[in-house]
Amino acid sequence: LVSDAVVLLGIRLSDRPADEGHPFGHGRFETLAAFILGLILIGVAVLLGWEGLEKIRHPEPAVPSWIAAVAALVSIVVKEILFRWTRAVARRTGSKAVEANAWHHRSDALSSVVALVAIVGAILVPRWNFLDPVGSIIVALMIGVVGFKVILDAARELTDAGVERELRERMTELTAGVRGVRDVRRICARHMGNLTTVDLVVAVDPEMDVFQAHRVTEHIEANLHKHLPRVGRVFVHVEPLTEPERLDGERNAEIRRAVEEACASIPGLTGFHDLRLHRRASGVALDIHVELDGGLPLAEAHRVADEVRRCLEGLPGVDAVLVHLDPERDED
Repeated sequence: LVSDAVVLLGIRLSDRPADEGHPFGHGRFETLAAFILGLILIGVAVLLGWEGLEKIRHPEPAVPSWIAAVAALVSIVVKEILFRWTRAVARRTGSKAVEANAWHHRSDALSSVVALVAIVGAILVPRWNFLDPVGSIIVALMIGVVGFKVILDAARELTDAGVERELRERMTELTAGVRGVRDVRRICARHMGNLTTVDLVVAVDPEMDVFQAHRVTEHIEANLHKHLPRVGRVFVHVEPLTEPERLDGERNAEIRRAVEEACASIPGLTGFHDLRLHRRASGVALDIHVELDGGLPLAEAHRVADEVRRCLEGLPGVDAVLVHLDPERDED
């Protein structure tokens, strides 16, 4: 009953929607409930094993009764039914806490089998009364193994361990199959209760505009949700297929000099930094951070940015320019 109460509380807390204190949701409460359930199982195993050892050290002449055997048989049937029912619920909902509780019922059923054998053996052959405490120790070991597995699985999730390799490979396959995705560079996924949060980085054609790239991310999310119902929140980061080059080598010295000359003729511009380029089939795309006077009005700042864009797009081979506005940097 205590374990059932812990699981029920964990599920109710995990069902709460995300809020300011838990922006990623409350799914970990369910995992915490599974962890506590594992601790309870370990505690039961220790107490049961200790009781068995004490009975061996201080044997009692009493022989178990047939009532005890009948009780063990009833426990086997009831616990096996509970195991099958709760496991079906766990598979339907993806709840780790319910699954842990299901295996708790299965361990109880198996332990009752051992107890039944020990009780019947002690009744039929009274001098074998040592079977009862030995059975208790075996049962304790079985419950302890189940508890340790529950704790280990919950601890992996609580420490943000990655998902299973097969699931990650399936996510990669589904993401790579989306039209417009040229490369899947990284997938990080972790379980959050009965759902899985996915964070991935994909590469798209450098000539793709922002609207098209956003549509690709929407299709990725929809594809993952369609084929993997237990996927929750999906965070997609988009990068151009080609890595940007810094314009600090001899190969790009000519482009940098042309940029410097063009920027020098624009009033209101005090400097620039982090100049990068993307080489594309249609030409070169420049990415530049321009420095402006911090007191410059916003409208004037946009005018300068537009002027920078027009000047740089007029350079030979340049077909796109992305301008970032920064305040003038302090030389100190």
